[in-house]
Amino acid sequence: MKRLRLCPTIITFNTLISALVKYPSNHSLFLCNDLYNDALKLGLVPTTITINILIKGYCLVYKYKDANQLLNKMSEFGYVPDNVTYNTILDGLCEKGRLNEVRDLLLAMKGKCLVPNRNTYSILVYCYCKLGG
Repeated sequence: MKRLRLCPTIITFNTLISALVKYPSNHSLFLCNDLYNDALKLGLVPTTITINILIKGYCLVYKYKDANQLLNKMSEFGYVPDNVTYNTILDGLCEKGRLNEVRDLLLAMKGKCLVPNRNTYSILVYCYCKLGG
């Protein structure tokens, strides 16, 4: 794009990081973070979709602490986490059997006046069935 003197948009960056997240690894996540930082340097403002993609990437490589930090950082950009944001982290935590953190995140979600939706309950039911809880 630089050679053609085209200015990327946040949609361009979302597309790129989404493609990288589909093949989870520490290297692809490193590239996602580089692209994210490049977008910020260009003055592009991330959207909720951008943050959700990055959170999914962190969860796919089991970096839940980083995912939670990004969740908390969303308010800096004036965005409110949505059900997709919380469900992504809940799903990742359930995959690893981290039920205490699942409960805490669910309570935080409710504390933000977000009502769990069908996907949230599907994740929880699957998790408890899988773990025999």
